[in-house]
This record gives sequence, C-alpha cells and structure tokens, in this order.
Amino acid sequence: MKLATGLRSKGIRTDADMTGRKLKKSMDYANKEGIPYVIILGEDELREEKAVQKDMLNGQEYETGMDGLVQALSRMLPG
Repeated sequence: MKLATGLRSKGIRTDADMTGRKLKKSMDYANKEGIPYVIILGEDELREEKAVQKDMLNGQEYETGMDGLVQALSRMLPG
C-alpha cells in the first residue's frame, strides 16, 4: 500500500489487486480494462526489494529497484 500511496501522490492512477487470485487472471483483468502498465510484486520481488513493470501494450517487462519505481513510472506516463 505504501507503493500505491507513492504513485497516487505523483498523480498516477493506481489500483491494487489484493484478492490473491492467480497472476494470469490479474493480467487478463488489466487487458480487459485497458490498463497500460502493471507492477508485479510477489514474494520474491518483495524479498529482493525490486518490482517488475510490465508494459501491457507491447508485453515488455522491466525490473526496477523499489527505490526508483515511482520515478520510473512517472517518466513513462504522459502528463
């Protein structure tokens, strides 16, 4: 939730899926809703203090340290 708060403070519309559903279901939901970027934070990512950013338009994934995540996303999004 700290990450979501940081993203929102930068004006980045943010939703968090905490339902525990499978990753594929969450990705299907993001595609259906037209969400352009997804951040994946699983147990491994949290332990290693990193996040995976996925560009839903082209399928590319980028690994980012938690410290630079909000700044990286701010540069990716328009406005």
